[in-house]
Amino acid sequence: MNTASNNDLLERLQQHEEAVAEIYATFGDRIPCMADFWSNLVNEEKSHAMVINMIRKAIGNANLSLDTRKFNMTAVQTAIDFIRRQTEQIRVQGTTTVKALSLAINLEQAMIERDFFCIFETDSPDMKREFSALREHTLKHQRMLERMLEREKDKPSK
Repeated sequence: MNTASNNDLLERLQQHEEAVAEIYATFGDRIPCMADFWSNLVNEEKSHAMVINMIRKAIGNANLSLDTRKFNMTAVQTAIDFIRRQTEQIRVQGTTTVKALSLAINLEQAMIERDFFCIFETDSPDMKREFSALREHTLKHQRMLERMLEREKDKPSK
């Protein structure tokens, strides 16, 4: 795949991370008692977007190719559109803590299942490390969200 196509793909992945950060920020706005929790996730998702942007800038200097067996550009755009619709719906209608955590888990799980960060093949050890770190952070987010959801479900009903 040529550099322009790789750049377009990385830009789409960056937009996905930014959309996830935005929905997490909306959760923080709508569930004030968990604002700090969501704020930390927002910062990490924005950090992921910045890493992807740095990779975009470096792709001209590295051998980077897309594994087309693992990636569907339309799927990423569909995910972005879904996240944006959910964000708007939550802004208007609100949400519960359990629903927010469940949706966040689903978003993180989808990134892992679709191997968003394993779609490139490169001979650059630095880029391999960056993509691996992004995947590990996503797994960490999923585990953290699952723990929070279990805690929330264990709370006595009011």
